[in-house]
Amino acid sequence: MRLFINDVQRTVASFSIPAFGQTEESLTWTIQQEGINQGRIEIVDYPVTFDDQMFFSYEVATGIPVLSIDEQGQGTFLRALFGRDTTFSFSSMPAFAVDFSAFPRYNLVVLNGLNAISPGLAMEAQRYVEQGGHRLAHRCLHLCAAFRLRISAGPALGHRKLFPGFRTI
Repeated sequence: MRLFINDVQRTVASFSIPAFGQTEESLTWTIQQEGINQGRIEIVDYPVTFDDQMFFSYEVATGIPVLSIDEQGQGTFLRALFGRDTTFSFSSMPAFAVDFSAFPRYNLVVLNGLNAISPGLAMEAQRYVEQGGHRLAHRCLHLCAAFRLRISAGPALGHRKLFPGFRTI
């Protein structure tokens, strides 16, 4: 069995399968290119030759965008976590000047140690999650309980609807 990534052979494996048997094999390789990669696995099982190739593709992300929303827009601890890893592209915004239209550009939005969450931020964070985004509340344990009570007291926005499965760390 041979593995090709972007038409370059990356690894080879040998195996045998008894008649009417099956086997499972693993292939390992080092990812060398960002973006979309095309893969192909080839086997030789003469005389059956019509199914000797399997094609696949995968994407290697380039700078996963992460946004931290905090009181001053510093995101110091999160910047230390994400900022030095080239896998991530870290940004931060102060809670008093959040650009809600930027949310869709981020894979993760972190509500980081906020002392208060405005109704607008709550609504936009919920919309972001409903559209497939990921939200994390970090270091705001004292706020989360009070926030749930405030929201659940609202006319049509119980916290179960607004923040399903809301977790804090």
